[in-house]
Amino acid sequence: MLNLDEIILHPPTVFAVPPVLAQKRKLLPFTLLDNKVLVATSHKDESIEHVLRKYFNNPIEQIICDEQKLREKIQECYGPLLEQNRQGEDQAGSLALTNEIIHAANLCKASDIHIDPHDTETIIRFRINGQLELYKSLSKKIHSSLVSRYKIISGMDISEKRSPQDGKYLHLLPSGQKVDIRVASIPSKSGEKLTMRIMGHSIGHLNIESLGLEAKHVTKLKSVLRQNYGLVMVSGATGSGKTTSLYTLMKYLINQADYNIITIEDPVEYEVEDIVQVEVENNEKLTFASALRSVLRHDPDVIMVGEIRDVETAQIAIRASMTGHLVLSTVHANSASAIITRLQDMGIEPYLLAATLKISISQTLVKKICPSCKKKVDIASVKLPQSLVKEFNDTPIYEGHGCEKCAGTGTSGRMAIFELLHVDDYWMNEIGHRSTETEMAAKMRARGIPSVREDALAKVKQGLIPWTELNKFI
Repeated sequence: MLNLDEIILHPPTVFAVPPVLAQKRKLLPFTLLDNKVLVATSHKDESIEHVLRKYFNNPIEQIICDEQKLREKIQECYGPLLEQNRQGEDQAGSLALTNEIIHAANLCKASDIHIDPHDTETIIRFRINGQLELYKSLSKKIHSSLVSRYKIISGMDISEKRSPQDGKYLHLLPSGQKVDIRVASIPSKSGEKLTMRIMGHSIGHLNIESLGLEAKHVTKLKSVLRQNYGLVMVSGATGSGKTTSLYTLMKYLINQADYNIITIEDPVEYEVEDIVQVEVENNEKLTFASALRSVLRHDPDVIMVGEIRDVETAQIAIRASMTGHLVLSTVHANSASAIITRLQDMGIEPYLLAATLKISISQTLVKKICPSCKKKVDIASVKLPQSLVKEFNDTPIYEGHGCEKCAGTGTSGRMAIFELLHVDDYWMNEIGHRSTETEMAAKMRARGIPSVREDALAKVKQGLIPWTELNKFI
């Protein structure tokens, strides 16, 4: 029997049928697998295939599930749209469509929504687990009214269509949860492109042990956090999970004691009641440096700086970490050793950095193999790059083959892979003597500290991630 709590919804399939029909017939088309539309029902009904033929060209496969769970899932998926209809909303109108798009994006846990104009159509795409996926294609006629609706509710000027704009608004989900939607528009040849980022996620699920770090690194990290002073730095590309990692560390601290924690962010990505969050987005009077300088007057135990972008912010962060504060921050760099050289290039003296830096982390996100359809594959049938063949001589390779729980993708969610440098006396000496990034990296490998690529390779061998993720590091 299908467990509806474990499936991944495919919004284009879910919303291909009218909400009233789904509720009346007690059915939920939830994904497309092996060219078949999978439909959750509480019992086999031969008429369902005939009913759904109007909405799908693919064969229909019914999967039995618990009737009560099915009712709850149908309400979760279609409830807000049914409520709109009861209130007299025109389902084709821009107001109803704006709500539907946000609702659909939230159901599949999308991080971003892209509304892209083309010559004859408007394409709606969601970024899910780092991958852009098509939600639906609309007539170009509705593009202007759809964009205008989002611009109005996000406080943007609808008469200005030739310049980029930014806005935001608070969206109330049917569950009662509030999500912060950040909206950006930019003119293009075919019309205004809109990109929306969904913020305001809960940190309830975050946990250091589930980040993906080795057990010995988790132990070192907790030890550093308990010291309550020093600098913890995280690097990675945009969208690599840096902020999530920092909030995971803060959640650990919140659970340990009653700390005064203040964050400075651009923008605030998670809303947490137990901490003070300062937002510097689009504020000329409030920068990272000026906010950090002011925060030090509010008796903080822990300060999280969203990003160190300039020498002034870096100097204040270093000074704060030397005077009894734990400072958590990010910087754009390609490795744990590059964090050190990046801060030095900003003008931080090596002896100050050596005295304050406790942990340097580089990370990126990779897809996880779906545990429900994970299978061992014959290495001879896998076209491994020549550089990887010797790595898997005696090691099995696993892949996800696609199932109803992962929407046929073979993957389920993402995990971070890391390079972590714990700064002990040896590394303090190296930093103090201004070792180059190349020298630091070579010494890290010599002392058994794995690179991000080596951590990814280890997780492939453990059967956690597909080998294709290694292509990112070749």
